[in-house]
Amino acid sequence: MLFLLGLFFLEGPVAQAQGIVLKNVVLDSTSHLLSISISLEFVRPNALEMLLKKTGYPVVMEGDIEIKRVRPLLWDRTIVKRYVRYSLVHNPLTDRFVLTDLSTRHVLVCGSFEDVLEKMRFLRLKVKLWRPVSATRDYVLSIRLVLKRQVPWWMERLLFFRSFNISSPQSYSISFRY
Repeated sequence: MLFLLGLFFLEGPVAQAQGIVLKNVVLDSTSHLLSISISLEFVRPNALEMLLKKTGYPVVMEGDIEIKRVRPLLWDRTIVKRYVRYSLVHNPLTDRFVLTDLSTRHVLVCGSFEDVLEKMRFLRLKVKLWRPVSATRDYVLSIRLVLKRQVPWWMERLLFFRSFNISSPQSYSISFRY
């Protein structure tokens, strides 16, 4: 047991070196359908690949995307709130990477890590709205993303004082009038 704990403390600097950078956000609205396209860039992807191959634990990219309508006198009204979760794991027997969308359970198997980065470079969401987005109102798009290691639940409870985040949470907020 102490050996396992020692392994987690020794690999800390390697795991903390990666991050996510938001490059571009595109919003498109057609009647009751809102399309959100987010372009991402990974900082130090070689360190992320080494972490996946070395530890064998999945890396999870999770976050939430929220659109609120700004109201001057009352609190802001939430129009859309979506959670995204992707799991990435390296299979050492086949030397392939498995990318899973945890919300839809869609599985994608990639032969190289560059293919995985190409697939994860763009997040595309289509959201159905109850009412169309009004052209005369102000809105705020908020995005929060984080990379973390997925460890067994008992290890999270045992090491409650240790963060398993690979990158610090990245938050982005854009005000717009559509």
